[in-house]
This record gives sequence, C-alpha cells and structure tokens, in this order.
Amino acid sequence: MERNRAYKDNLVIGINYDFSHSGDVKFNNIDAPNQFHEKTNSSTIAIYLSYGLSDKLSVEFILPWRSVINESINHPLSIDGKKYIRSANGLSDAMILSRYGYYFSNDEILVNIGGGLKLASGKINAMDTNDKLLDNVIQVGSGTMDPIFLFFTAYSKNRWLYSANFFAKIAGHENLNGYKFGNEFHGKVGFNYDKSDNIIYKNYLSFVHTQRDISQYGTEVMLNRGGFWMFYNPGIGFRMRNNLLLDVEIPISIYNFVN
Repeated sequence: MERNRAYKDNLVIGINYDFSHSGDVKFNNIDAPNQFHEKTNSSTIAIYLSYGLSDKLSVEFILPWRSVINESINHPLSIDGKKYIRSANGLSDAMILSRYGYYFSNDEILVNIGGGLKLASGKINAMDTNDKLLDNVIQVGSGTMDPIFLFFTAYSKNRWLYSANFFAKIAGHENLNGYKFGNEFHGKVGFNYDKSDNIIYKNYLSFVHTQRDISQYGTEVMLNRGGFWMFYNPGIGFRMRNNLLLDVEIPISIYNFVN
C-alpha cells in the first residue's frame, strides 16, 4: 500500500526478490510435451525508487537484475548425454512510471492509475557454450521499449485492507533479433489483515496472461509461447519500524493453460 500512496517530497526505496521455477506444465489438463525435460529457473532482484511530486502524483523507477538458467536432458546440442545448460544474467529491462492517486470516503478508498515505459536496457546477446545465440525467452532483456499501464484500488477499514491491482505491457516492435514478445496482462486481488502493529497477514489470487510471440519480423507465430496462469499467494508482512516493511509471499500455482 505504501508504494501506491503519494506524499509530497516523500521518497520510498524498495528491494524486491522474485524466484520462479518452470518445468512440466499442462495443456487442457494433460501433460504438455517436454521431450527434452527442460527446466528453467529465473531470479530477479529489483530496486525501485518512488518519489512524491505532490500528495497525489508520484514518479517511480525500477532497476532489475536478472539471472536465468535453463537445463535440459537429451537435447540435440548436448555432449555425451550430459545436461545441456544455457544461462544468462545481467541488467534486465528498467521501467519508469508515473502514478496518480485519488482518495474517496474519508481516505478509506484509494484509486491509483498510472503508466510509463519498459526500457530496452536488458542484454539480448547472451550466447551458449557453442557460441549460439540464446533463445529470446532465456535472455535477460527483451530489446524493445514498450508502453505500460497500471491500475490499483484499495479499501481500508479498521485492520482490513482489500485491494486489486492490474498491470498491462503492450508489445511495441520487434527487437534486433527479429523477435516480438506478446502483450502481457497481470492481475492481483485479495486482502491484508493487520494482526498487530507489526504483523500483517496477506491472502491474494493473481493471474498472468501472455499472448503468443512473433519471430522473424512478423513472419512466424510462436505456437509454444504464451498462456494463462493463476496463483494463490499467501504471505506475511513484518513492520520492522514505522518506515521499514518486509513482505514475503509464496505464489502457489493452481491453474495453467499454455498455448
């Protein structure tokens, strides 16, 4: 909530760590083909700065560092049957955003809208051990500048906070590798409960929907890209000091549908 509020001349600094693991998934409730037994681990550490230009308007800058490790068994490029490992790490795509918030009903209801740009700051030229350019989805950057739109609303009463957050990234153009990522839509709905002045319980449902990518400058639709995922996000927050908050969430996959 603190990140979505704006106070004039107030600076909010945050550090976020995100880890995801993807392996076998399902398509129409059956196991999707994964003939090379591919598994991908992705870690992102992001620093964000939010500064209040007024009590309603703020600007935000997000700088992420990403690491991706993809490994597979019996891959055509593996040597002597060993695991074929591809990895990339480095600065990912930074984002610059602005948010405008408005309060209703004695500040119990907050509506926050915003937008900005995802910059093309991430590397897209990582190579594998055979000096072959890595797949675009394994690179730490996208190589494109894309517009971003966001919406946040919350209702707070006593120790309860109900909120909904929506985020969209609209694909701009192909990158230098001739690859265009699909549009992305993210959502999160749920509530916080202040168990005490220092402990916050969190319960949310979230979803991610990505459309299919297009390769070779618009000539090839990537049929194995995109899909819909839904997660249950239990969590807990610790208010260490009046100006220091630690949040932990564990996204648990409850539904996925891949293209």
